[in-house]
Amino acid sequence: MSHSIHSTFFVILSCLFLFSSVTTAFNITKILSKYDGYGTFNNLLSQTKLDEVINGRSSITVLAVQDGSISSLSSKSQDVVKRILSNHIVLDYYDMQKLKNLKNGSASLTTLFQTSGDATGQQGFLKVNVKGGGEIKVGSAAKDAQQDVLINKMVASQPYNISVLDVSGPIIAPGIENIHNSPAQSPRKVLAPAPAPHKKSPAPAESPEMDPPSSADGPAEDGGNAPAPGKSGSVKGRGVNFLVGLMVFLVASFLAA
Repeated sequence: MSHSIHSTFFVILSCLFLFSSVTTAFNITKILSKYDGYGTFNNLLSQTKLDEVINGRSSITVLAVQDGSISSLSSKSQDVVKRILSNHIVLDYYDMQKLKNLKNGSASLTTLFQTSGDATGQQGFLKVNVKGGGEIKVGSAAKDAQQDVLINKMVASQPYNISVLDVSGPIIAPGIENIHNSPAQSPRKVLAPAPAPHKKSPAPAESPEMDPPSSADGPAEDGGNAPAPGKSGSVKGRGVNFLVGLMVFLVASFLAA
């Protein structure tokens, strides 16, 4: 009986340790603070709360811009900065080797901005091209966007959870700074249709806005379905649920013995 008790508590403690490690997988602020030259980018992630979104994901790539190349964002509003930096957060894990091995040397990558509901056209996607000699260029996949930002090197990685890549400058999708002025981007409210005259019980017209929005206006490399914001459907969440269930089962089994 004593041996059984010790074994049970050992398993429970092991599960608690695993639970702790799963829920604290990585912290982008701490990762960037270890490297010189990314202080401004790191601060902007914190100010826009994008650091919290990054830390809540299980598999993600951050395209970090060094201090000397990010000054063009200093005059922009926080909302605009958040939109731009949301396009620097790719919703999958990519390191330099994976990028260099892209099929046909190119890919369309889904970014966090695609999940915001504000993206139009291809604004929430990035286009990556591997040039001769291994040079990797990235830019917005939106129409008329420049493909002039270089992916220079790997800064840090935790396979296959988070990768931080150095890029030569901000990636600014055409029109992303003027979204608040666009009528198409007004608050997304479903308006009830006006009742038909002289009818006691008019059948309500079905609003097209009630249909689930398409998650991708263009193809993403992995099927183009961007995860909903705040719902990573991640291994992290499933792991937590499994471990909690396992601990409850073990405790119940012990009490019943």
